Amino acid sequence: FKTLSVTTPQITQQHPIICMFDVETHNSVVIEFAYVLYNGEKIIEKGYHLVKHDNASTYKPNGINDITPELLLDQGISASASKTLISSVFNRADILCGYNCKSDLTLISKTYDLPTDTYKVCCIYNYIKTLTAQSVSLTALNAALQHTTLQSHRALDDCMMLLNCYDSIRKHYPNMIYSYM
Repeated sequence: FKTLSVTTPQITQQHPIICMFDVETHNSVVIEFAYVLYNGEKIIEKGYHLVKHDNASTYKPNGINDITPELLLDQGISASASKTLISSVFNRADILCGYNCKSDLTLISKTYDLPTDTYKVCCIYNYIKTLTAQSVSLTALNAALQHTTLQSHRALDDCMMLLNCYDSIRKHYPNMIYSYM
């Protein structure tokens, strides 16, 4: 498990702790998880990990991301260690924020047998679709908001793009609606 940066949390009264999260999957199983904990002013912590499931050696790269069976076997952590870390990260947040939350949380729930229906959730995809009546990819939204596009389809880069989008939307719509799933 890689924690990329850690600073002393400075919780503000005005803004809850948000956990931007993303997963990469293979055959409906989580193979990469990333997160960014954010307090509305700065990143508190960010990290990611690959997950080494029993079938990691049979993983076939999909051409979308650069995850290989060798990466999973060499750098992946066990599914049980991943479950513990995801649970810990989610429990430190007031709100989970993802792009396609329902799909990602369903996969996390199925992969790890973790209940995910008790968290307060902000789904950027649903929020944008409600505002614009259009479906748009995270990469396209990030570009439309004039943010630098990172490598898409790797979980941590997608989390950073998600944070950029979240901040831009929050500036224009300060009373952003959070919903329970």
